[in-house]
Order: sequence, then structure tokens, then C-alpha cells
Amino acid sequence: ELAGVLAHEIAHDAHHHMIALIREQSKLQNQMAIVLLAAIIGKMPGQDVGNIYVGAQLVQMAKLSTYGIKAETDADRTAVDYLSKTNYSPVGLLTFLERLSATTQIYEIPGITQTHPFTAERRTAMIARLNELKIPIARRRVSNNGKAMLKTEKVDEEDVVKVVIDEKVLMKVADGPNGQPAAERAQQIADKLNELLDGNVQLKDIKTKTGEPVVIARDKPFLRITEADAALNNQEAPDLARSVATTLKSVIWKQMMDLAMIPSEKEKPEK
Repeated sequence: ELAGVLAHEIAHDAHHHMIALIREQSKLQNQMAIVLLAAIIGKMPGQDVGNIYVGAQLVQMAKLSTYGIKAETDADRTAVDYLSKTNYSPVGLLTFLERLSATTQIYEIPGITQTHPFTAERRTAMIARLNELKIPIARRRVSNNGKAMLKTEKVDEEDVVKVVIDEKVLMKVADGPNGQPAAERAQQIADKLNELLDGNVQLKDIKTKTGEPVVIARDKPFLRITEADAALNNQEAPDLARSVATTLKSVIWKQMMDLAMIPSEKEKPEK
């Protein structure tokens, strides 16, 4: 995300946006001075001259606003192109904009004072550019927001690994049936969850079957609960599967609500 913001500012500098803005402002001020001078020479009433001055200022603001919006749009697109040629993911700039939108959207007012495109429009354009470049929109590779991660807690003097998403505990993970260490198995579960969540999974895609210790995602077994998992979580295996599915659905719902605040396009690039 930091690399994305820096790339955006570098694009402004590389494309001389500020210099062009100063030139445009100077040109408009000269035009405004000529109009005012003509009004004064023409002996227009003072009130009319004042009205012309105010009108000229409004025109100047509108033109500079339009230029500023174009410059920001260009800087966003250029930043994505810059980052696509580095080891930094341009998706970081997208997640930054999405978080920014969550806090600024209600303050974005259209009009001649607007200097940036609406964050929603910037996000839509960025998603389109990422798709053009065939860059997967995997938010959880660049941001911990809504990301499945591992945490460890002490239980009877032993370390127990659990999978959490946004501080919600999905489950405590036991060693695998074939002796696979709990930490390794938990990391595999977290990785699969992040891939699933970044793949635009929907609420209807998450299911369980009565009496079975399996969480189903997109009509395929996604996570099988073992008896050791059930014992560690103090639940019956089928009950733990339902609990995991319920928690996962709440995470998906939050993700849907967060993204619903901004107009969305198809985010998954074609293979």
C-alpha cells in the first residue's frame, strides 16, 4: 500500500502535473484580468464588475477542478503500470483506496471544488486496469483486512494454534491424522480460506450437511473436521463444522457490505 501511494506521487512528478497546473492557473488568471480590465474600461457599474469577477473565479475553479481530476486519474493508472514492473503488488493501491473510501465517501461532494475523482470511480478504473494487465486481485496478499491468520494460545501449558479472521476465531487446529503438525495444517487451512475469500465467494457457496463434519464451499469439501479438532474445541465434529461455516459466512457478509459501499465490477481476471 505504501509503495502504491509513493508510485502515485512519483507519477504526478514524472508527468509534470503540478507544473501544468500552475501554467493552467496562470493562463486563466491572465484571461480573468483581461475581462476585468475590459469591464473597467467600459465603465461598467461596480456591482456588475464584481459579479464578473466572481463568475470568472468560478469558471477558473471549474477548469482547474477538471484538470485535477484528470491528473489524479492519470497518476492512478500510471502507478499501477509502474508497480506491475516491480516486486510490489499494485493491488496494494486498490486496498488503500477501498479503505480510504470507507472513511471519506460521505464527504465527497461533486462540484467545481472537487479536485479528485470520486474514490468509487478510482477503484472501478483501477480494477479495470488490473484486469487488463491480468493481475489477480488478491487483496489478502497485501492487506491483513479480512485475512485468515494464525494465533497461538496456551492451553494446559501447551501451545494451541487457532485460525482467526478479523479477531474472530474460526477454530483451534489439532495435529493432522497422519502426524502433520498443527501449525502446518492450520497454515494450509488459512491459505485455502484466503484464496477462497479472494475468489469472490458468496454466502450461498458455504454449506454443511446434517451430521457430517465437513464444511462445503462451492459444492466441494473444503474443510474436514477431525475428532481431534472437535475435542480441542469442546464440540462435536458436525457442530464444529457448522460453527466454522457460520463464522465464515459472517466474514463473507462483512466483505460484501464493505465492497457494496463502492460500485463494483467483475474483479476476477480471465484465465
